[in-house]
Amino acid sequence: ATGGSISLAKLRASPGDDATYISIHQQKDGRHDFVCLAHALRGQTPLRVFDEVEVKSRGRLFYARPRKTQSLAQIDATPTTLWDYPELAPHGTWTNYSVVPWLCLGRTAAVILSDEETLCRELPDERIFEHLRLVINCHQDRPGRAYRAGAPWVSGKSPDVVAHAVHTWYSTDRERTNQKIDRINERMWATLQQGGTVAIHCLAGIHRAAMITACHFLYRHHVLGHTNIPCDEAEIYRKLISVRPHVSPAYQDILRGYKAHVL
Repeated sequence: ATGGSISLAKLRASPGDDATYISIHQQKDGRHDFVCLAHALRGQTPLRVFDEVEVKSRGRLFYARPRKTQSLAQIDATPTTLWDYPELAPHGTWTNYSVVPWLCLGRTAAVILSDEETLCRELPDERIFEHLRLVINCHQDRPGRAYRAGAPWVSGKSPDVVAHAVHTWYSTDRERTNQKIDRINERMWATLQQGGTVAIHCLAGIHRAAMITACHFLYRHHVLGHTNIPCDEAEIYRKLISVRPHVSPAYQDILRGYKAHVL
């Protein structure tokens, strides 16, 4: 989801392939369809497709998408040096996260958009996670895995977790949904003010989590009065795509409902 690519033909079978699943499609409600890497490497035909509920607790999850080609006119070319601490976020092998610089308050007060797998791995070289104080889980009402990125954390305790299965919000009345988003934004803002990092994730960190991140742009602009932060949905997504190329607008009715709520 950060824009890197690898050819399946270059992969070789290795231990753990049976517990590695690749997302190949996303359903309309945001849930992913997966295939097993071992099955793909063996050339199994047809490939069995797994729903995300089947594989969440089975092993490692990764995300395959066609490489996007974009002109400069299609992306936000604004320099992303608002948060520029590469020593804290070197983006090593098998990490899949993106710092959202427009929402950061300082060196350790960062907002990160991530997939789940990254946050559940031990990442000693990705030192920004040492300052992780809040995780927003956007695909489960109750997290199923332990977060390990950054452990042991500088705060001396594991990060707080707020968890919501965002794809189920279509069945929730709009006022209740907006109240949930308000509480998420309040927790995020409080954490940033205390100098902590916030990580927002779903499975891939490109739809559900991106929409919640977009809501935080709206909260900062309309509720907190940070007029330097964009509030136009198209501009927000251009900025997110500029740092995380496979982000795409989803759950737009929820985003529009929240914008009407904060106006």
